[in-house]
Amino acid sequence: MEFPRVPIVILNWNGWRDTIECLESLYRITYPSYDVIVVDNNSEDDSIQRILEYCNGDLKVNSMFFEYVDDNKPIKVFELDEDKARKGAFNLNLYEKYESNRRLILIKNMANYGFASGNNIAIRFAMSVFEPRYILLLNNDVVVERNFLGYLVEFAEKDMKVGIVGPKILRKENPNIIDSTGHVFKLGRIVDRGEGEVDRGQYDSETNVVGFMAATVLYRTEMLRSIGLFDEDYFLCYEDAELSWRAYVNGWRAKYVPSAVVYHGKSVSTRKNKETSGFTSEFCTRNVIRTILRHGSATQKMLLVPLLMHYFITYSADWITGKNKLGPIPYLKGFLKLLRER
Repeated sequence: MEFPRVPIVILNWNGWRDTIECLESLYRITYPSYDVIVVDNNSEDDSIQRILEYCNGDLKVNSMFFEYVDDNKPIKVFELDEDKARKGAFNLNLYEKYESNRRLILIKNMANYGFASGNNIAIRFAMSVFEPRYILLLNNDVVVERNFLGYLVEFAEKDMKVGIVGPKILRKENPNIIDSTGHVFKLGRIVDRGEGEVDRGQYDSETNVVGFMAATVLYRTEMLRSIGLFDEDYFLCYEDAELSWRAYVNGWRAKYVPSAVVYHGKSVSTRKNKETSGFTSEFCTRNVIRTILRHGSATQKMLLVPLLMHYFITYSADWITGKNKLGPIPYLKGFLKLLRER
């Protein structure tokens, strides 16, 4: 098997504990040709310092998924400010003197640009410097199994019209629960297949899907150059679903590979406080509606009204029963935000 180079982009924002666990799992993979790029979205905590301490071997990782080892430390860190990253200014010759598991690129953004723009900065950097066939996106709260990337690349290499490949994503806090086995259409919108189900092997067959959540996804760069990267107006929430849908309507195929397995800490960065959660809910409502209006068929657009009514009734009921302290207010704000933009 050929091993095409795969840059791996990990976005960090105030989440160094998850990030170093993710990195420690990643540096153990069996795939021989990869580049690790951590892009920090102007964290307000000491994420940069902690990541550097980890790479130097001064900060050990505690995880239920593996035992920490230090045989690849120190890891050489190549720090870039946002301006240099945007220009693709990088000493590739020096960088390539180090093995994949002994090097890390750290891009320091000047602001919190959200998920879409923050990742796009690193993706454009990787595409310009390495000219890779694929790019892998990995949430910082993901732990990977050692052979996951090999399985994804092997499957992608079989069909050049496959633009998106994804693994079985299980819940980090409970590995028996599925987080996603791919994007599919349901009631006029994109959802994550199998989300919240107990994993009984019901999704253990390779299959076509619409796309994949960006917690862990392999994108073909030819596809990204053709249809574009994440829509930066989305800021956060549903940007991966919009990209999946955009790829789908442009004729690109997506495949689910169950032999590749990762573990995802569901929405860790957006559960930190209720203010952030309300902010996320507002953007999710606006972005779901926007995506359906942009890419949906006539039937999918017709389902938008009952879908919004369902959301409103569900979150109002949760508010009344005390399950959701925010109630429908963020969702109404998201709907009004979209109306003002149109």
